[in-house]
Amino acid sequence: MKSWIAILMYIPWLLSIQFLYAPAQFPERQIPVFVIAKPQKTAFVSGEPILIDVEIKNGLNQEIRITSWSFSPNDWNGEALGIELPDIYRLPKISQIWLKRPGINAPPKLAAPGWYPIPAGKSKIRTIDVRKWEIVDGWVAGKYQLLIRADKIDVDSHTWISVTSDPVSIEIK
Repeated sequence: MKSWIAILMYIPWLLSIQFLYAPAQFPERQIPVFVIAKPQKTAFVSGEPILIDVEIKNGLNQEIRITSWSFSPNDWNGEALGIELPDIYRLPKISQIWLKRPGINAPPKLAAPGWYPIPAGKSKIRTIDVRKWEIVDGWVAGKYQLLIRADKIDVDSHTWISVTSDPVSIEIK
């Protein structure tokens, strides 16, 4: 008899949790800031810079900001601030070959990186040389797939986000 009472008490609770609202499951909760990575060429020659344009698009109705030393490659790796390559694969094998990100050696005359606004509905492009990231056996001839992430994009005075691109494929000949 006690087991029947326990079951009858459990049924209303079970039915009530079936219909609870969970806002994190719905797409309207996603933040419309996008990272789009585009290689400047379809195939690169071994030893030359592997230049990829990283576009940060602001789909919000407010300004966002990014921190950067540089928007194009330089000899002290200023373009690497706030950019990560979390996944690098040499195809056809899908195993992580990432070893080390480039160190940033800013000239002493520069006090700090800049804070750059991206107005609502606009975008900003940074060009990076992915060859500066160290990988297992180096950037040898072959096909690669990688993800590019823009880190610490300031959405407001209290919030920053990191956004990862769709996979990008490149070939080195």
